[in-house]
Amino acid sequence: MKQAIAVQTVTPGDYTRLTARSEEALTLLRPDGVEEPNPIVKVCKYAQGIEILRELFADEGLLSMAKSLQGSPLGFLSDKTYADNVLTDACVQAMAQGFMLTNNEFNIISGKAMGVLNGWLGKLRREFDVRPACAVEITEKKDRASKCKVTMTYKSKETTWEGWIPTPYESGPDAIVGKAKRRALKYLWEVLAGGLVIEAEDPDGAIDITAKPVVDGDVEDGADDLGPTKSAAEASEEEIQSRKAKIQDEVTKNVQARKGGLF
Repeated sequence: MKQAIAVQTVTPGDYTRLTARSEEALTLLRPDGVEEPNPIVKVCKYAQGIEILRELFADEGLLSMAKSLQGSPLGFLSDKTYADNVLTDACVQAMAQGFMLTNNEFNIISGKAMGVLNGWLGKLRREFDVRPACAVEITEKKDRASKCKVTMTYKSKETTWEGWIPTPYESGPDAIVGKAKRRALKYLWEVLAGGLVIEAEDPDGAIDITAKPVVDGDVEDGADDLGPTKSAAEASEEEIQSRKAKIQDEVTKNVQARKGGLF
């Protein structure tokens, strides 16, 4: 095993080696949207990519760097301090899903990485060069839930998301708006990614912070706060099918727009 790199002594040579190894791993994990048709080959590539990332954390000192970022909005927030193996797996999970370990793009909740508002903004920007402007309207309120409508404008296009946001009694308007934005941006990413639907909703349990994270130089209001979770099992089959149909409709529109040179 190599001597782990100390944060203070990273050299240009270290950066070159780390860049090469990390790009090798990420290419295996996310090959520029090209789906591997052979399931066995896909599993092998994915496992190889994960193993390379784990080696970087173990052998190249990335774990010590991750520890220095844990618990800060400059890095990523977590609900507690985790053991090295749990922290490594959560960071590897986040990287495999396209999130950065900086600018609070994901939180670690119950030992698992969960993409939050900044993360979906970052993925949209990096993967699709999309920087949506979001207008949020709270259209209805019930006990511990609020219905929101989010209109996202980008590249002369407009996409709308509507849905219920579970909210604790102490949730203020900023927290509700932040949760709605996260859900909407995740939905927009699913549309642009070609209709991928993640059945199990990740929990609205992102960590509330007083200092709001910075996005593109601006302070982002409405970071999610710790609230109740909602699993896919709690959603009706009708809701799931409606969501699939809406995403597929948006995908069809995008395909038509690309053919017409509008996107």
